[in-house]
Amino acid sequence: MAGLYLFLEKKRYNSSSAKILGGSIMAPGAGEIFQELVLANSAGIPLKGIIKKIYPYPTAANMHKILLRNRILKDIKPWMKKLARKFYRL
Repeated sequence: MAGLYLFLEKKRYNSSSAKILGGSIMAPGAGEIFQELVLANSAGIPLKGIIKKIYPYPTAANMHKILLRNRILKDIKPWMKKLARKFYRL
């Protein structure tokens, strides 16, 4: 059974600028997978820094990007979605 848990800085409107505070992972090869998150934590790299990273081919570390993108999308409020739709229709 694999699991990845992250503790993120709380941001009210711009969660993509939040920083990683800590986390844990239980999976085969967890030490290698977690190194990217350790680097982001120690260097103060915000979530958008990980999300914008382009992987040359699918890797296990790519799951960070997917997980963090889903976390940011979860924080988008309904009124923000409506406003974005209006701007895209222009």
